[in-house]
Amino acid sequence: VAAVKNPHAPPSRGLPSLRKAIASQLETEMAVAIDPNQQVLVTNGAMQALFVTFAALFDHGDEIIMPAPCFFIDGITDLLGIRLVYVPMQESQDFRLDRDQLAAAVTSRTRAVFVNTPVNPTGYVLTENDLRFVARLAAENGLWIVADESYDRMIYDDRKHLSILGLPEAEQRTVLIRSCTKSFAMSAWRIGYLVAPASVTETMVKIFEWHNLYGNPVCQA
Repeated sequence: VAAVKNPHAPPSRGLPSLRKAIASQLETEMAVAIDPNQQVLVTNGAMQALFVTFAALFDHGDEIIMPAPCFFIDGITDLLGIRLVYVPMQESQDFRLDRDQLAAAVTSRTRAVFVNTPVNPTGYVLTENDLRFVARLAAENGLWIVADESYDRMIYDDRKHLSILGLPEAEQRTVLIRSCTKSFAMSAWRIGYLVAPASVTETMVKIFEWHNLYGNPVCQA
């Protein structure tokens, strides 16, 4: 109510109080240090966070490894001329990551591995061993890791959600994306965010500014 009565333009990166809360929550969850002023960008939903990430990090013709079945993001990548390389995970193996196939999918055009956990639509929850494999694969090949964790709070059967951002070996090459649409059932508010190394967030902010200038201050509040 206070935000509605006293409207003002927030910084492009998002309300400082919201960015600070995001950084604080992630630091508690993962024991990593996150600078809310340099590493956090609040977006209009996770879909915009994905678009900003791909536009900032990848060029036309670049390839991204995508475990499948998966959520459809080709609407974004097709616009940017990025090729998704789908690597099938087998139902007979409960859709767990096939490490040999993922490693075999890397080419000279590969720029990133896409990690979605819990996985939409299979529900598979990546294990610590899965995440360490992805981190190692990315490090050995100089790849980015795009981690879509929109379903981080939809965990059942005593499983535990783990973020690859929490692995020291992956921290400086990971873009973490989360969504208040799923985590807090706030789809109409259109709030998502990304966390990335400070070295690339400046470019992401510039792309975001030319889309929106800044996000909705009332929804952010």
